[in-house]
This record gives sequence, structure tokens and C-alpha cells, in this order.
Amino acid sequence: MIILITLSGFMGSIVDSILGASIQAKFVCTKCDKPTERVMHCDQATQHTSGILWFDNDWVNVAGTLSGGGIFLLLYYMWF
Repeated sequence: MIILITLSGFMGSIVDSILGASIQAKFVCTKCDKPTERVMHCDQATQHTSGILWFDNDWVNVAGTLSGGGIFLLLYYMWF
């Protein structure tokens, strides 16, 4: 069971990384030109540069966590 939990958590973190690198919304600050994950930076609105606008870091974390749980259920029912 410990191996399943560990493997599922690891796979969930991989999903989190893939989503964060590919479709997470990314912005650039219009004042200081730094890349950011936030809509506001330096007390100003940022410019959207890539990713899905509403798919921010919080949604990436939710998707990674849920995928880890889903992977656990899949592995559990495959082995037991």
C-alpha cells in the first residue's frame, strides 16, 4: 500500500509539472517586465503571454492532486 501511495503521489506531481509547463496561464508585468503567474503585479494589470487565461496555478494544483488520487484508485483496483 505504501508503494501505491508513493507512486500515485509521484505521478500526480508529474501531471502537475506537465500542466504547469504547458497550459498554465503566464503573464508578464507591464511595469517591471518580470514574468509572473498573477494577473496583478507592481499594483498594475499584467499582460497575458501564454496558456489558458483562467487556468492559473491554483487549478494546476487541483488537477495534480485529483490526478494523484485517480491514479491511486486505478492502481489499487488493478492490484487488489
